[in-house]
Amino acid sequence: MKFGIIAGIGPASTVTYYEGIVSRYLEATGTYPRLVIESIDMNEMMACFEHSDDGGVIELISGALDALARAGAECAAIASNTPHIFFEEYKKRSPIPLLSIVDATCEHIERVGYRNVLTLGTAFTLRSRLYENALAARGIGTCPLSDADRDRLFGLFFPNLENGLVIPEDKAAVIDLTEHHIAANKVDAVLLGCTEVPLMIRSDDLSVPTVDTAEVHVESIVARMI
Repeated sequence: MKFGIIAGIGPASTVTYYEGIVSRYLEATGTYPRLVIESIDMNEMMACFEHSDDGGVIELISGALDALARAGAECAAIASNTPHIFFEEYKKRSPIPLLSIVDATCEHIERVGYRNVLTLGTAFTLRSRLYENALAARGIGTCPLSDADRDRLFGLFFPNLENGLVIPEDKAAVIDLTEHHIAANKVDAVLLGCTEVPLMIRSDDLSVPTVDTAEVHVESIVARMI
């Protein structure tokens, strides 16, 4: 199967996806995967979100899916969490099947058995309650951040982390904010709901387990390919 990836949002996590898919596919099959990557302009997409141009986001992603299909991709995934806010719209318009990072992550959380989850992500993802709503539908509790903490977190992620730059002071601030909510809300897992966050927050940085959405998504992609 030739698989398509919508990438570039951000560029740093695109590398994570490519390396992860190649290594897991090679380990499972002894050969290399056929991949097509359509990299879009993160600045263009972020501008659409900042101006509440939902139609612009949908057109941008849908156009990328059309390009992947023309390049021979038989299935596709978006290597980013925030665009999944409009996943159902892309799914209706896409000429090829899509694998959702949200579905894969929620299935993983349910399978592992976490019951109260804190999500870290962009302001857009958190404001939309993308994961909170999806987890609630499975009977899993969540710990939403306040508006102030959500905006503070976004400032610590963007633009440096989106470009693959980990600032030690920013990392320390994210850990402090997260640990405060873990203690105050009896959180049993932290969902890294932005595909760049694992570049900053490692599994041993926090007092509870983390769920790496990019890693879970990559595993589901490889499983589909083989």
